[in-house]
Amino acid sequence: MAASGAPPPVRFERACALRDALFPPDHSSAPERRLLDAVLARFAHDRLHFSDILEWSLSEDERGVDMARFSYAFPGFVRAREDVTRTALAWADGLGAGASRAARSVLRAARSPTVEQILLGYARGTGDGPARAKFYLQFRDGAGPSALELARALLGTPRPTTSDRLPLHLLGLDVGPEGLAGAKLYFAHVGDPATIEGFSGPVHNALWIHRLRHPDDPAFETPGEIDFALVGSTWDALASSPALAPHAAARVAFEDLGGSFRLRARRASLALRGAPKLNLYYVLDERGAT
Repeated sequence: MAASGAPPPVRFERACALRDALFPPDHSSAPERRLLDAVLARFAHDRLHFSDILEWSLSEDERGVDMARFSYAFPGFVRAREDVTRTALAWADGLGAGASRAARSVLRAARSPTVEQILLGYARGTGDGPARAKFYLQFRDGAGPSALELARALLGTPRPTTSDRLPLHLLGLDVGPEGLAGAKLYFAHVGDPATIEGFSGPVHNALWIHRLRHPDDPAFETPGEIDFALVGSTWDALASSPALAPHAAARVAFEDLGGSFRLRARRASLALRGAPKLNLYYVLDERGAT
């Protein structure tokens, strides 16, 4: 949240330019353009009060690199529940019936006192896969077992995980044209610092990700990815480490974009056990009066 003495807000015209670089108007669908126009219209106001709420991302897997991705956080959700609810429903309704139904389920669950805020996102996807709307519930610190109980009720699965005793930080839902396409539980790491094979740098604020592809998914039991903060020069160290050797295309794509925009990498997710999967989350870091 912006406060007295905080840096100036992100320059709005540069945020629009970044949107157009990632979603070129002549290569974007009508629903994408409507959604992005609505998001930037909201951002024009919210950027004056909150920082790092419009987060862009890239994802690389065996199918290639997807740059057409973003998420939008509503840190004022608890204090402005009705306003945020109207916005979330309007954005979801523009993405089709599946997204609209999912948004209503998420917003009902978000009435729980365990929920701190909601986030909405979109990913076009790589290869021939369908685009996905993305919905997140971020839980309060100290929510305890109630957070996991709410997540399981929303997902409709009692399946346990090896991380159930850890604090549940985030629930993420991926929604495609046919409805729920997958879910992720993000558990906060507790104890000695987490380690990542091929990377010797510090791993800050690690989260263990359990991915659920269907209610009986056996892979859900153990974490498939680790998510962590990129503090200071951590991204530079990670980018040059063996851990990112399989992701040269993603590194080049981010460096190329950084040649036109000042970007700040915030978090990364890496697949465990050698799977070819990287997500990089970043924000525009160009600030000024406009």
